Amino acid sequence: MHICKCNNCDSFLWDKNPKSSAVEIVGNLPFQVAKMVYNQAHVCPNCNTDEYLTDLSPEVILPKAYYRLADNQTGGYLASSCNAVGLAAWAKEFLEYHCSDLCDDDQDLVEKLYALSPEEVIEVAHEAGFSLQMSQYPFESDWFLDKIPVHLIQKMWITADGEICVQLNNCTIFTTKEDINFIDGNAISNFF
Repeated sequence: MHICKCNNCDSFLWDKNPKSSAVEIVGNLPFQVAKMVYNQAHVCPNCNTDEYLTDLSPEVILPKAYYRLADNQTGGYLASSCNAVGLAAWAKEFLEYHCSDLCDDDQDLVEKLYALSPEEVIEVAHEAGFSLQMSQYPFESDWFLDKIPVHLIQKMWITADGEICVQLNNCTIFTTKEDINFIDGNAISNFF
């Protein structure tokens, strides 16, 4: 899902014609998003025109979002940038990954890449074959259980197989007792 905004009525709309490098939104949003209507073009349902529709920066949509990169070729996710909090943090992690294969002769290129804005780094990632995804909650991943803030945990329980289930708003993570030690132990006792 992609979002744009009507600058006439201030409505957020599901974008039917996003640019190719637009950030995909995964999961629910903390505000209402309307559907565009089709009237010879996709238009704002309130204003009946596309004249005021604009693309939004990811940070305007969700200022404190979690980000991950999807590999457009394999459909997998790039582990080195999964659940980066904030667009600037994601851009830094992606550039560290992307520049790690460049040789010493490419130092000028590396400096130019690090000088880019986070929005420009999205374009670099797109050209490298990745799509950026964002969510208001952490993405499901056993590897990044330590990055989940305790306040996002809705409930936890132990399965018959001895696995611990951690339920968030947008996913449930199955893990082991060793993995759960990454989460603040005082808060865990409140769930059992």
